[in-house]
Amino acid sequence: MKPISFLAILSLFQNMEIRGFVQISHNFSTYLGDLQPFAMSSNCSQQLKQYITDLTQGKPWALRMLDAHGKIPSGILDGNFFELGSFDECINIDEGHLLAGKYCIGKFALSDTSKISIGICIPSGCTATDVSGLYNRSGISISESSCQTKESFPRLDVAATIVLIFLVAWLCCMVLSTAYVMTVQRLGKAPPHWLLDTFSFYTNAKKLFTTTRSEDEISCLHGIRVLSMMWIIMAHYCLAYTHLPIRNMSFILKFFNTNMSMFIIGAHNAVDTFFFISGLTLSYVFMIYSRRGAKFNVFIFYVRRYIRLTPAMGVVILLYAFLLKYMGSGPLWPATIEKLVSGCRKNWWKALLYIQNYDSMSDMCINPTWFLSVDTQLYLLSPLLLLPLLKWPNRTLFATGALTLCSIVTSFVLTWTLKLHEPVFGEKFMRYYYLATYSRAAPWLLGFMLGYLLQEFKREGSRIVMNKMCVLVFWIASIAILVTCVLLEYEVFVANRASLLGNAFNNALQRSAWAVCVGWVIYACHFGYGGVINSFLSSATFKVLSRLTYTAYISHILIQTTTTEQYQMNAAIGYSFMLESVWINFVMTFFSSLLLTLACESPLISMEKRLLRKPTSEGLSHSLFIV
Repeated sequence: MKPISFLAILSLFQNMEIRGFVQISHNFSTYLGDLQPFAMSSNCSQQLKQYITDLTQGKPWALRMLDAHGKIPSGILDGNFFELGSFDECINIDEGHLLAGKYCIGKFALSDTSKISIGICIPSGCTATDVSGLYNRSGISISESSCQTKESFPRLDVAATIVLIFLVAWLCCMVLSTAYVMTVQRLGKAPPHWLLDTFSFYTNAKKLFTTTRSEDEISCLHGIRVLSMMWIIMAHYCLAYTHLPIRNMSFILKFFNTNMSMFIIGAHNAVDTFFFISGLTLSYVFMIYSRRGAKFNVFIFYVRRYIRLTPAMGVVILLYAFLLKYMGSGPLWPATIEKLVSGCRKNWWKALLYIQNYDSMSDMCINPTWFLSVDTQLYLLSPLLLLPLLKWPNRTLFATGALTLCSIVTSFVLTWTLKLHEPVFGEKFMRYYYLATYSRAAPWLLGFMLGYLLQEFKREGSRIVMNKMCVLVFWIASIAILVTCVLLEYEVFVANRASLLGNAFNNALQRSAWAVCVGWVIYACHFGYGGVINSFLSSATFKVLSRLTYTAYISHILIQTTTTEQYQMNAAIGYSFMLESVWINFVMTFFSSLLLTLACESPLISMEKRLLRKPTSEGLSHSLFIV
């Protein structure tokens, strides 16, 4: 029988009437019978014979096994390279001690670069070698790692059990604390003990949803944080479509070759926004509390940073390393999850020490947390600028500007000498530019300078006075530059039309240009030049959601993985489908981050405030200081 005959038989099942099913199954069993003369395990041979016999007789289990088999997909020319069959139907076949269903993904090569993935359902006694031999004449290759049975599903191991017990115990403590606090308040007794109050969902939720504004608050930052986080979530979610079983992959390819897709690819600019805000808030708060009598303690400065960031991320790492593999199933689930699980089991300590931006992306535990590594490294070095800022502000600002220039020049030189002009995010590009602290320092340093200036203008009751025309020009210029920074991604990463020199200038200047324009938005909104934009960014809703951005950042890939990697059939997508899916993902991510914030971040921050902080004479305190 010719290789194409197997696929021809499978194609008969498309749009087939039920009354013809048994006859087609008889033809298929005849085909299987023709393939007997090759070496296979005795167990597989015995189960195949039983399969052929029962298929000919039209027994339900054999018909289900055949029905679960993938067929030739329609729309191949439109990019449909997946026909996953019916995963659950295959896996749930169970004939007791005789046999069970085994699901594998076979690769049928159309060319050297194009392969069709077909779901194959066979008796569980057959190994990958047996299956490869069975379908060898049809040009289908199969590996054991792509095969699953019910017995191969992961069983809860000791480590996972310990993690579950820990998480359940933690949750029980919070539930009991909440019940205690609410009972005490309802009875009107003395205030609850501070430790129990710290772990109360009720107390932490009240703090989380408080929208009262303080005198020193830069309220527009809330909206900028939330919108930047939503941009990152949207980008990661849309990029996931490039490796999912999509029926019309040509739509994805066309979309990512248009300027519109640059608002997805260009989402990495949102990370520079976070770097800018990080530097800004650090210097801004430092100057406020230094001038109110707070004394700087470098040890507490570092300890509080670690306490605030690490517990929530530690919980997410535990979920990745020990529980993620139990959170789903599907044709693509094991292969995808293995990479995520192994990364956290091997390199969890690098994530907790905030040094994993020096690893390749494939080795990282929770890829997006490279940002936290870079930001923490800049934070650790910040006292070298913070302390001189009090005594020699002008000299310190000059030194900060010089460091910014060094970061820009370094990015240019490395791009030029190492030829970092790859059209995609390759290993060399990521290691020496994208993940490097020195290339990410420029936006952070620019934010650091603006934070000091905002506090100085506020303290002296002065600001740069501008007329309406000047303000309008700055707004137009800033928006134009921001849009240009995004659209330039098409020339660099998609069209690949930029020269090496052009890429060097882009890598050197884009981040700083973006940061300067974001700085204008913050300055304008803070000093009354923001109008309706400031009203929007400063809304109470954004203030609440901005408190969830950290936990949303460290957990959003986990949410996306559990929703997208369990696909069991091809999806035909379009703009409406993508928009709907993205908004659903927003809701799921922020809801999950709400739980993570209330359960992990808020209690530890409250304990840190209680144990490590003393109030100043004005009743003020901040995480950077101790009196």
